[in-house]
Amino acid sequence: MEMTVSKIHAASEQIDAAINLLAENKFPVSVHTLSAAAYEVAEDLCKHGKVFSIGDAFIIHLKDSALKGFLRGLAAPANFFKHADRDPNEVIFFNTEKNDLMIFMATMNLAEIQQTTSLTRRVFLNWFAMKKPEAFEADIWEAFSDPHGAKLLSQWAQNAPREAMLAFLRAMLLAANGNNEECTALSFRLHEEYGLPLKE
Repeated sequence: MEMTVSKIHAASEQIDAAINLLAENKFPVSVHTLSAAAYEVAEDLCKHGKVFSIGDAFIIHLKDSALKGFLRGLAAPANFFKHADRDPNEVIFFNTEKNDLMIFMATMNLAEIQQTTSLTRRVFLNWFAMKKPEAFEADIWEAFSDPHGAKLLSQWAQNAPREAMLAFLRAMLLAANGNNEECTALSFRLHEEYGLPLKE
């Protein structure tokens, strides 16, 4: 079966797939490869459409000397995962939390281009806001239906272990897709094992 695929469709599908894999705590290398590819495409589309991008924000907020090192470090894992012409026997020490940032950057760029976003990406942004509220405006909590509850979850999220946070993302995705039974079971397990705050 043949498909007609645009650049924006490819990037959107890549990032949604990366988020779902992240939530399952599986295949971190694939998550990074997918999200880095989506980010690169979205960054290029922003430039062609004269849309302000995450890359533009880096240029504004980082000095030239720091910018080159930051961008080199940002691209290093993705380049390592897709090339072996010069370093076939090398290994890399990969911090899997870089996946969260790469997905966030790609998601923000896609939102600027499309002026909308998928359900999967909206859930991810809510999750990321709880984990890294400093990356958003000070009034981010007003975007939540229950600002007080969101703040409590954020306090928990900033101290929760990685496996608990990824399971929490999975629970959020289950709820968003109407899988309430599975979401409730997972939420209770997170409450019992990691102290996830639950609504009374």
